[in-house]
Amino acid sequence: MKSVESNVKKFESNQADTKPPQPRWKGFARDVLQQVCVVYLVLKNPKSPLLAKMVAGLTVGYVFSPIQLIPSFIPVIGWMDDVVVVSVGLRILTKLTPAHIMEDSKAKSIVMLAKLFREEADTEGDKPSVKAA
Repeated sequence: MKSVESNVKKFESNQADTKPPQPRWKGFARDVLQQVCVVYLVLKNPKSPLLAKMVAGLTVGYVFSPIQLIPSFIPVIGWMDDVVVVSVGLRILTKLTPAHIMEDSKAKSIVMLAKLFREEADTEGDKPSVKAA
C-alpha cells in the first residue's frame, strides 16, 4: 500500500509541474503564423535583396488577398492553399535572402508572436524562445 501512495504522490507532483499538452493543430497554426511574420519582416527589412522583397510581397499579398485559388471561407481546404503558398514562399526566401537577415527576422518573429499572445519572450542565448507567462 505504501508503494501505491508514493506513486500517487509522484503523479500529483508531476501533474502540478507540467502544463496540459497543447493540441497539435495549435502548434501547427503557431508555426504558420511565425512563418508569415518572418516573410513580413524580410519584406520590411531595408537590407533584403529586391528579388527577395518581391517574393515576400507576393506571398503576403496572396495570403491577405480576397482573390485566391481556393477561397479561405471554405474550412480546412481554403486554409491549406495559404499554408502551401507561405511554405513555398519561405523556402524561396531562405535561398534568396542572406542568412543573417533570415536569422534576425526569425528572432524578431518570435518576439512579435510573444507580444501578440502576451507571453514572455526569452531572447537570451543563441535562439530566442517563448516562455509562458
